[in-house]
Amino acid sequence: MFNFSRTSRTGVLRTMLLAATAALTNVASASLPPTQAWSQTFSIGTSDQFAGPRVACDASGYCYFAYVSFQPTGNVLHLVKMGPAKNVAFDHIVDTFQGYALPFGVMISPMIAGKQYVYVAAHFAGAKGLQVYLHKFDTAAVQQWASPYQGFASDTSGSVSLYDAYPNAAGHLFVALNQDEILRFADLDETGLLVHDNRILDTDPKSANFYPHANAWLATGRNLASTYPNSGRWGLYDPITSAHPTSQAINGDIEYHLWPLPTGNFVWMFNVFNHTNGNRTSASSYAEIDTATNLTDWSSTGWRTAQSLNGEIMQVATFSANGPVYIVSHANLNDLTSSLAVYPSASTYPNVTPLYTRVNQPIDRLFPTVEGFFSEWYQYSSNAVFLEHFNNVSATYDFGKAYKGTGTAANSFAGMAFFQNFSYVIFNINNTGTGADVVVDRYVTGVCMQKISCANTTKSGQSLAVLVNLNDVAPTAGVTVGLNSSSSKLLMPNGTRAQNFTVPAGASYLVVQLNAQPVTGNTSVTLLAIQNGIRRGAATTITP
Repeated sequence: MFNFSRTSRTGVLRTMLLAATAALTNVASASLPPTQAWSQTFSIGTSDQFAGPRVACDASGYCYFAYVSFQPTGNVLHLVKMGPAKNVAFDHIVDTFQGYALPFGVMISPMIAGKQYVYVAAHFAGAKGLQVYLHKFDTAAVQQWASPYQGFASDTSGSVSLYDAYPNAAGHLFVALNQDEILRFADLDETGLLVHDNRILDTDPKSANFYPHANAWLATGRNLASTYPNSGRWGLYDPITSAHPTSQAINGDIEYHLWPLPTGNFVWMFNVFNHTNGNRTSASSYAEIDTATNLTDWSSTGWRTAQSLNGEIMQVATFSANGPVYIVSHANLNDLTSSLAVYPSASTYPNVTPLYTRVNQPIDRLFPTVEGFFSEWYQYSSNAVFLEHFNNVSATYDFGKAYKGTGTAANSFAGMAFFQNFSYVIFNINNTGTGADVVVDRYVTGVCMQKISCANTTKSGQSLAVLVNLNDVAPTAGVTVGLNSSSSKLLMPNGTRAQNFTVPAGASYLVVQLNAQPVTGNTSVTLLAIQNGIRRGAATTITP
């Protein structure tokens, strides 16, 4: 049974998950609880599967993710493309490793001459320790590089960890790495050739996230030039030259965090740790929202916390310049739940105070949306991963679901990707009979179909009323639902087995009359309704 403990994941996975969170730009609508459209499990016999945290959507709303299948013949890296209607476009085998391998995930380029390109990343055990694997495909899984790039390896027998990768509009892939506890930036061209490679010898990196607004890396870490063992350093770095005219280092036990925001700004914050007998016992923190259009014009937007906060900040996030700012923190360093402070929008300044605060929140990470946020949280006592949804209008959680398998090994959240008003959420779930499986769920926000229903039986030659229910009244354009019958013995009003219907504006339901055809014996029929990828079914039996 796959038992990659949460403790052992801390080094590589925490970095990957924070990078994946920072990369998200989420789009959603309305203020209704999310609706689960469908669920898909990836399971291969009794072998274990494990998905990486970086998940992405292309311009058509297809989801891409990577997972490793741990087979007796080797550890197999897969690239998956899934559509909104639960269709698996491909589950492509990228490569096979004979030793340790762990997926980082997928990055998707912007449009380049009408096409997008998909980059797959993983960590694997190489000759000199942990190495980074990168490969490039198009959206049909056609290989674009002659071979994968595996040149990021330790100079000794240490390790190399990928912190972030950013494909730009010129076809290049910028990468940020931890190379033997040294910050390293590199640039691969469209053919997979390494064209720029720089090391920042004064920084043991803690995080690196690409900041497209300034075409720069936001990087933080331990200041190796200081005599203080845990002093902090941060900077904005050129992805080609690694020049960093905007940077800062402070002595003491300080951790900086910098995250790009979908507003075009970035979060600048730090935690200052206090000690007793050489051990961290408490922390205070501070956060502000800054901006830059290049490496030298860094400035504060004016948004900053009114005072130093008690505890360790884990995340600062917002969806838009006019939306609230969320600060997730741990009041005590060993807390298993988080505190949440909700602040006025990023356009409100200076020295802001929170609108409200909450303690004991189910948040390990949150993903902001227009109506609030999703959060994921692992509960150690139950070995369950919780997905929650917070509604800003009511200031409450309006949705929650626990993900837990039948096995005893740790379950985990992998990643999340957004497109318009829907999202794909991926989990690694351990089960007794099938091992560790990858579960993909799709959620839709806003007005959408909730269910369909009909009578259990109907007589041939008569009509059958099918009720289509929404979760709220339809908007001005109405809501279109596709209805399909599994049998020619139950037909739509147009005389075929499939037809689209529109729930009109202002209505929350629609009744459709289907026509039962003559039968000689009891005939079972299933109905499938599809709306925005949401799939709902009903069944009936036609009797003679």
